[in-house]
Amino acid sequence: MAEYTKVREDIKGKTLQDDVVMYHKRQICRECEDELNYPFGEGRGQGIIIVNRDFWKKKDRNYILDADKMRVGANMDLEILYRIYKWYGIDCQDYTYFNQQPVKVTERGQQIEIEQETKEDVGLGIFELVDNFCDEVNPKSPVIFVSIATHGEKEGQLEETKTNKPSTTVDTLVNLFVEKRKLMGIPKVFIIQACRGGHTEKAYKYKGADGSPPVDEQLQFATKHSNFLIIYSTTDGYKSFRSEKQGSWLLETLHKCVTFDKYQNLHFVEVVTVCTFWVINSHRQASEDEEDSNSPKPGKELVRATETPTFHSTLTKFLRIPVKGK
Repeated sequence: MAEYTKVREDIKGKTLQDDVVMYHKRQICRECEDELNYPFGEGRGQGIIIVNRDFWKKKDRNYILDADKMRVGANMDLEILYRIYKWYGIDCQDYTYFNQQPVKVTERGQQIEIEQETKEDVGLGIFELVDNFCDEVNPKSPVIFVSIATHGEKEGQLEETKTNKPSTTVDTLVNLFVEKRKLMGIPKVFIIQACRGGHTEKAYKYKGADGSPPVDEQLQFATKHSNFLIIYSTTDGYKSFRSEKQGSWLLETLHKCVTFDKYQNLHFVEVVTVCTFWVINSHRQASEDEEDSNSPKPGKELVRATETPTFHSTLTKFLRIPVKGK
């Protein structure tokens, strides 16, 4: 990790010759520990909850309740999400919706009461509700939660309560926050409770790698899609970079992270998370953007091309891989 401590003192005002720019001015051994944790001060996180139970279909000129689509138990979804938010101190009081209508949540002892704030149909779709929330989020919020429980289809489509509204997708909702520069450094958590197709996953009994059953006989099931960790070097639709001298950015950084003594106690998903931090903060390449300049014009910022490693996990346990020889 010593290479990360190198300082490029000659960056400003000169043309960059290297295709990788290391810019850290401080050691990452002891001093950077706080930088690998998102800061949480006294401020509360903000969140939105959208839970749909009832769905209407059009008949003649009116809408009638589609009994076949009712999500029985959805009221419990809203209560559970509210309790999760409360546990973490996430403020959602102005952004809680049941059947895409604003509701007021009141606690009475251990009971939670849900009361519709207005009898009028607000008529907003999932996209509009999340878009409004995104516009009004405080940029000083330490964390943002977006939770949606509704019917879903392939490719992340989320169904509206009425058929007169086009369905939106999870990617579309995520992009609302991607485009908000003021929210760029804030962690954003999306919880999506919805189908993603028509197949039914099956659970199978399994044995350990050595042929032995798990310690708890009741916990010996896995699915065909569980226990995968898929790591991509960049986000879907974006370029990935490689240095002639040091190799691909993701692989070079991952190697440094897995062999760094300070990270030896992390499980592998945590190592990959830290790796994402270092790829973004340690690698730069001259960008073709018009804003990119070693001496940016007033009002414009220095822009460098980089990549955002992405991973998808269906692991069911912490993956702590023993280091050979230790």
